[in-house]
Amino acid sequence: MRKIIVLSFISLDGVMQAPGGPEEDTSGGFKYGGWTFPYFDEVAGKIMGEQMKQPSDLLLGRKTFDIFSNYWPQHEEGWPGINEATKYVVSNTLTKADWKNSIIIKDDIVEEIKKLKAQDGPDLKVWGSANLIQTLLKHDLVDELLLKTFPVTLGSGKRLFADLPAPRPNLFFVYAILCDDGSIYIGQTQDLSERWNQHAAGYGAEHTKLRKPIEIIHYEEYITRELAVKREHDLKTGFGRKWLKREWKAGRTRQAGGTIPVAFKLTDSKVTPSGVIVANYERAGEVKTGSFV
Repeated sequence: MRKIIVLSFISLDGVMQAPGGPEEDTSGGFKYGGWTFPYFDEVAGKIMGEQMKQPSDLLLGRKTFDIFSNYWPQHEEGWPGINEATKYVVSNTLTKADWKNSIIIKDDIVEEIKKLKAQDGPDLKVWGSANLIQTLLKHDLVDELLLKTFPVTLGSGKRLFADLPAPRPNLFFVYAILCDDGSIYIGQTQDLSERWNQHAAGYGAEHTKLRKPIEIIHYEEYITRELAVKREHDLKTGFGRKWLKREWKAGRTRQAGGTIPVAFKLTDSKVTPSGVIVANYERAGEVKTGSFV
């Protein structure tokens, strides 16, 4: 049995999008790419090096795979063994992977990953891959979390743990998803978390099979399906879409989470014997960014 180990950089408000550079992932209008760079020191680099040199295979989402495959084949000295490791990439649109030892998973994704876990072999490490992680967490497939929390809040962006309301009897959600081409998909469901995971995994509505879902930018609750269907229809009209885009850009839509972007300074920290992390943070100005390449 192999473990699935998720390694993530996260902000204090749980955002994990584009930690390494400004152009890494700008989807959804994210403008703080490279937010980990100002905080990376010798100790953090040493920890990263130790984690990277441990034998493992990789389990990656499409976007992270594209970033890795465009960089690491020419820079293996920075990650010895990366090109020899098996890379499993989860994608419904990728048809060919030229990076050495890469395997595409595109059909019945959850069952295929369960089969991988059941095999003998190195552990499967997940780097980046925000949407894939949501699917893994939803189906209880994550064995370990190796997290590095940085003293900054980012307000918006892809989160490690999606903050969505739980389903309840006789409650229906109308929702809007921003896609990577700037379009907005509108639908209705009784289980918002499950529907998001379907879109993120690349199945469900035909619209998000062709376009990559970024985040839920708005949702509303209704006590009957009839009311939800009517509201869904209203939002899909030209006027409804204009209203939705205007309200979202003005920050007035109902979204999961939401904080003010700001940097902090760690002034004190302790770890209790039971694993509780006690940390004191002081405000330290605006968010700063940078790039590792």
